[in-house]
Amino acid sequence: MATTAHPDAPDEIDIGALKRIVARFQAHHAKRLAAARQSLTPRRRTALDALPLLYHRNHPARPGYISAAVPAGISRYRPGAQSRRALKA
Repeated sequence: MATTAHPDAPDEIDIGALKRIVARFQAHHAKRLAAARQSLTPRRRTALDALPLLYHRNHPARPGYISAAVPAGISRYRPGAQSRRALKA
């Protein structure tokens, strides 16, 4: 099923407008994540903080490991101190 763009939508988008859209999305996402983290117990917050790093790494000691040849990692993800601390907890 093909989708059609809105008739008033431009064929191209201005790079500045795209950057503003991305910034608004990221700000909205950060607020939602902060609200979600605030509603969690400390133990569940730690588990939430560890998830990106667990999905990012492919290691034989972790559940779901198949082989080193299996693609792994989250594009452009750099584990922060918060994620590393969560794994140590």
